[in-house]
Order: sequence, then C-alpha cells, then structure tokens
Amino acid sequence: MLISDKRNIHIEELKEANNIAVSDLVALTLDIVQGGASVGFMQDLSEEKAREFWNNVLAKVQQEKTVLLVAKTAHPTKSLGPYNYK
Repeated sequence: MLISDKRNIHIEELKEANNIAVSDLVALTLDIVQGGASVGFMQDLSEEKAREFWNNVLAKVQQEKTVLLVAKTAHPTKSLGPYNYK
C-alpha cells in the first residue's frame, strides 16, 4: 500500500516478511547504530540480535499487532528507514 508520494519518497506498509526485507532492515539498523544514532540499541549490536529484533517485529506484523511503515526513495532498493507503530 502506497501511503505518500512526496519528493520521490514513498512510505509503504510492510505486511509480509521476506528475506530481502529482513536483510535490508538489519543492514539499515546496523548502519545507523554504528553511526551513533540513538534508536534503542547499543553500538555493539550484532547482526544476529538485529535480525532477531526484526523477525520479532515482523511476527507481530503477521499477527496484526503491529503496523510497519517503510520509507523508500524512488530507487526501489534504497530504504530511508522503518517506522514501527504498535
């Protein structure tokens, strides 16, 4: 579902888990944490812990307990960030 289309940024609801989405979310999380962003993780966050976090979030999405919004640029493989609303 496309929610917004301003300045070539698309915000989409992610309703289904897949390996690409999980890998992208893990990579994004590791990148921002290692860059010093304060998003609830310490800088020693491992890929395994990040993957576990996103698999748990996506399990809640499947159970319809969480809505996960992902902002993407016009380039389909580049995410700007996840927005997790419970």
